[in-house]
Amino acid sequence: MTDLDLLHFEQLKKDVQAQYLKEYTPSYDEISKWKGIDIIYFQEDLRKKAKGNISEKSFYTYFKSSLVTKLPRIDMLNLLSIYAGYDSWYDFKKTHLFAGELLKDEDELNVEQANQLQNI
Repeated sequence: MTDLDLLHFEQLKKDVQAQYLKEYTPSYDEISKWKGIDIIYFQEDLRKKAKGNISEKSFYTYFKSSLVTKLPRIDMLNLLSIYAGYDSWYDFKKTHLFAGELLKDEDELNVEQANQLQNI
């Protein structure tokens, strides 16, 4: 994980919020201020549109906290990316490259991860 990944995640949270606000009017526009029923409605919409779920605990950990220092698991990143209209976390990152950022393609990443696992 890099600092760029955390920046990508912050951008993804904004995209998730924007996607939800297209159809719903929560108590607050800002996702970090959602409570109770707003979170429940978001979870239902996430299940409907992305065919997955995040727990209330995960929502509080990653959306309510002002300073996120670690990324969620890849399955949650993929789920949120799909909800925001992308094919995957990789697709989201590829679409939101920062200046000077190079992104390896998914095949290269899979080979690199497999090599790292063999070295453990």
